[in-house]
Amino acid sequence: MAGHWTGSMGEGMVIGFDAMRRAKITGTKMAGLLGAIYTYRMKNTNIGYQIPIEGMYHVNDTPREDFMPKYITANSSETFAKALSLAR
Repeated sequence: MAGHWTGSMGEGMVIGFDAMRRAKITGTKMAGLLGAIYTYRMKNTNIGYQIPIEGMYHVNDTPREDFMPKYITANSSETFAKALSLAR
């Protein structure tokens, strides 16, 4: 199950299971995080900021932020119901 709150390592796990064909992915579009981030600090103020630097991809070359589940649902209730039906 995946949804708009699925981000970071959760996105990586969903995409990994999909790539290995080890799960039937259901849900909505995920958080769409852009990949590895780097943290920097401004020289004079020491204020920190982060920038996504490295893109991450599915093994089929789909950018991680564009991945969509095979079984798309409208909300978390539908996702849960679909996951139960797929598990049977």
